[in-house]
Amino acid sequence: MKKSNHLSVFHHHVIDFAKQRDIPIEKALAETRAMGFDGLVTELALLADGDRLRQAFTDNGLRVHSIFAGIDFVHDAPQACARKTEELLLAAGAFDAGNVLVLPGLFNEGDDEDGGLDRICEGLAAVCSQATPLGIDVTIEDFGIGNAPNGDISGCARILDRVPGLKFTFDTGNFTCFGEDPHDAYPHFRDRIAFVHLKDHPLGPYGPNPNGAIPVGDGALDLGRLIRRMLDDGYAGDFAAEHFGLADQETAMRHSASFCRHAAIDAVKSVEQNARIRYNTNHFEQLPPTP
Repeated sequence: MKKSNHLSVFHHHVIDFAKQRDIPIEKALAETRAMGFDGLVTELALLADGDRLRQAFTDNGLRVHSIFAGIDFVHDAPQACARKTEELLLAAGAFDAGNVLVLPGLFNEGDDEDGGLDRICEGLAAVCSQATPLGIDVTIEDFGIGNAPNGDISGCARILDRVPGLKFTFDTGNFTCFGEDPHDAYPHFRDRIAFVHLKDHPLGPYGPNPNGAIPVGDGALDLGRLIRRMLDDGYAGDFAAEHFGLADQETAMRHSASFCRHAAIDAVKSVEQNARIRYNTNHFEQLPPTP
């Protein structure tokens, strides 16, 4: 396992935090780092002012760990997909991001789904062929929309099986949109997971989540157990807290960071008790204790 698992938060949440508090984005970035996050997940569309952002991130001790972008292999012309791929990989290189997440398009009513799936797999294979020599992992995630070809367990597995170089971003909250338990989904993808989006759901039955996002650890998904299980299995990748749409992102980010710290420390204790490999949680241990 590498030195430590890093903990990120979505760049979008930091932007919301700054707006909600009416503070400069630089101050919000500094406070994000003080919470214990050492990285960001961002979107290609947010990186137009690349030089200024890169400096702001660096000045506040934050790295971009993952960049995501939509590349609609189902409907867009190959030339447009190639341009978007180039933009995404150039941004990953500029920000030294080791992971990109591709959202490969949705099926619309009347689409030829078999043909669309072929185009998705061919497009993702092309992205992998360009990214792998650069040391960049290309991933898809379980996408929580019913017409996503990469939505449920079978849909994600179908694409991964056809694109050997492709890896997986495990979104802990999205399988529930299809009535599937993330704890049951995890073994299907364990060996392909390169990044984890930690997303929780309110207490209640599995299914579409009408109540919006909540801080990591406050919901029904028992994410502490899942984090411990992944670390116990030797997961060497990074985690990111995800909770879009909250009115108080600052509080949610602090809570999520503290929860992840304690889950990681519990995993270390569990492993030590079993006289197995010792995990280094330096990054998580920088997080402040729960207030």
